[in-house]
Amino acid sequence: MKPWISILAFALLAACLIWVTLRESSGFSCSVCVSFNGSVNCANARAPIEGEALQGAIMSACSTIAHGVTETLACQRTEPEEIACTQ
Repeated sequence: MKPWISILAFALLAACLIWVTLRESSGFSCSVCVSFNGSVNCANARAPIEGEALQGAIMSACSTIAHGVTETLACQRTEPEEIACTQ
């Protein structure tokens, strides 16, 4: 393999890693703790919009403490015990 192809491939990989890292660092990060049916679970989520980050964290927290579609929907409508969002 020619050296310039290796250098080009490495530069492309480095550019992709930098782009993904910068993209992930922008937006909002939310941490929530949800109490449902006697269980408590905490989770984190990131998204470009605060509401999406909050909803993602709630969905993630409910995924391990609710069983089935009906409980999952009920859990997601429960007000979290703790909410912390940052930009």
